[in-house]
Amino acid sequence: MTLNDIFEMVKSQPTVAFLYLFSIPVLVIFTGWISTPKSNQNPWRYVYAVLLYMVCLPGVLALVFNLYQFLFERRSILDADINIQFLPIISMIVSLYFANKKVRFTNIPGMGKLSTFLLIMFVLIGFLWVMDRTFIIAFAAIPIQFLLTGFLLGFGILLIGSKRLLK
Repeated sequence: MTLNDIFEMVKSQPTVAFLYLFSIPVLVIFTGWISTPKSNQNPWRYVYAVLLYMVCLPGVLALVFNLYQFLFERRSILDADINIQFLPIISMIVSLYFANKKVRFTNIPGMGKLSTFLLIMFVLIGFLWVMDRTFIIAFAAIPIQFLLTGFLLGFGILLIGSKRLLK
């Protein structure tokens, strides 16, 4: 099964994707409502962790997919599919907003790893975009010290991020 097969499956049954991405923020709001005095305590932290991972993984995938399509394939935003490209991001933002009102993200297990994963993805997309837009002529005009410094700085960010992810 390829990523395109998954997208075609979502396109063929858009109500399932809509219900999934709509139900997670509703569950986060409902969880915040019933766990108000004890949101930062143990069972509720794990409930928030599961709900936020269920919504953040499709949201991050949609963000990376949008960046890839708009930066590398140069597709128009008018051709974007709402269920695949925008609804997961909106659902993620709404869920994170309402969860942040009830519990601190430092208390939720694994949220540091998710933010580190997002940082690594954006640094990699940035590297790929720079490599895609750079021509050999541009290398001749830029001193090698700047290129090596930029490469080492980016590699250091990736290394630090991956070490934080693996802890």
